[in-house]
Amino acid sequence: MPQVLVTQSPQGTGLSGLILPGYAQLFPQPTKKLLTGNPELNHNASNAEVSVMPIILCIDDRENALTIRKLLLESKGYTVLTASDGPTGIKLAREHTLDAVVLDYRMPGMNGEQVAEVLKSEQPTLPIVLLSGVPNLPQPIISVVDAYVRKGEAVDDLLSAIEQAMNSTSRKQPAKQGDSDHRMTA
Repeated sequence: MPQVLVTQSPQGTGLSGLILPGYAQLFPQPTKKLLTGNPELNHNASNAEVSVMPIILCIDDRENALTIRKLLLESKGYTVLTASDGPTGIKLAREHTLDAVVLDYRMPGMNGEQVAEVLKSEQPTLPIVLLSGVPNLPQPIISVVDAYVRKGEAVDDLLSAIEQAMNSTSRKQPAKQGDSDHRMTA
C-alpha cells in the first residue's frame, strides 16, 4: 500500500492537505523564524515558537488548483487563504491583511482582471500575481497586476513572481515609523 503524507497548516489548526507518493520532494517543511534575539527567551518559549509568515490569498474557481497552490505555498513558509470565486476573494481581502494575492484570470462571474481592479482600487499597494492559461493576454489586463505567470510554467516562476511582486510593491510605500508586524502566529 503506498504511503501518503498528511500535512498540517502552519498554525496547526488542522489538515491542509495530502501529499501523494512521489510528490513529497516538492513540499519540504517550512522553517520558522524566531522573533526574539534573546536565546534565554527562545529557550523558555520552546512550546510557543513564534514565526512571521507572509499571508497570501489564492483565488481560483478550480478546487484542485487551489489545493495544490495552497500546499506549495505553505511548504515555502506562507500562510494561505483560498477563495473559489472573485466576490469571496474580495471579501477575504477586506477582512485580512494580506501580503499578496495569486489570482486566476478565467473564472465565472468576475474574471481575474475585474477582481484585480477592485482589489487595487481598495488597496493600491497589494501585490497581485495573475495566473492564466490564456495565451497573449492583452496589455491592459496585465497592466492591472504586478506580475503575470502563464499556467503550466515552472513552479519556480510562480514563486519568483510572488517574491518579486511583494518586494517591488513594498518599496512603493515604505512602512511608517512605529508600525509593527501584526502577522505573528504561534
